Amino acid sequence: MYPVANVRQKDGSVQRVRLLFDEGFAADHAVCMKMAEEAVVSLRPGGRVLPLDVREQSSPSYEAGKRYEVDVPKGCVYHMQEGDGFYIAVFEKMRRAGSDDWGGLSVFLGDHPGMFYPEYGLKKDDAVETKKAALTGSEAE
Repeated sequence: MYPVANVRQKDGSVQRVRLLFDEGFAADHAVCMKMAEEAVVSLRPGGRVLPLDVREQSSPSYEAGKRYEVDVPKGCVYHMQEGDGFYIAVFEKMRRAGSDDWGGLSVFLGDHPGMFYPEYGLKKDDAVETKKAALTGSEAE
């Protein structure tokens, strides 16, 4: 289990913060929880506001020296998760707490695709499901 905190921002939004610990260090649960609590109570609001307008953001590429320019839809946040030789571009729709109006999109960029479907009891043919839905206001499959 990872320590999680809900942090209220100056604009009234709430951000979920998950603290991750190295596996060896995490063996001492009490020390990790104490450190997590100290980290969370030390958080203070900064001067920035979460951008939610339509915007263009620049992100690193897994290819050395290249960058991606990404158009981020209104009401969404965007960030990159970096791995060993790959990135995952993550778009998440901001929503009110308790709302079921959620959505997001993750795009893998790199050479090391993860095939985790056996961990969920799925066969390769069952691992991908195609659906039609609205994506940033347009129909997509």
